[in-house]
Amino acid sequence: MTESDRKYLTEVVLKKCWHPNRDDMMDLYEAVVRDEKWGKFLVYAWRIWELTAKDTELYHDFISWLYNHVADPAEWEKRCQMVADFYGWKEAGDEAV
Repeated sequence: MTESDRKYLTEVVLKKCWHPNRDDMMDLYEAVVRDEKWGKFLVYAWRIWELTAKDTELYHDFISWLYNHVADPAEWEKRCQMVADFYGWKEAGDEAV
């Protein structure tokens, strides 16, 4: 995740300090729900899971992968980045959810 992505997620989307951790990931997921895009996001996330993690030992099922049940901090950042990519949040001038 780039520094500008982190800054944007911190200042515009989450309006709080960025860590990244499970709380940040869940806050971003809640933002998707509030924006009524959860269904589309799940389809987007499913495609990523199928291409990158489906056959890995740690993430043999989608839900475990989506919520990072192994609690790997690097994976939290990847899920947060996935939400940012889904929305195309790249610059601080973009509209947030």
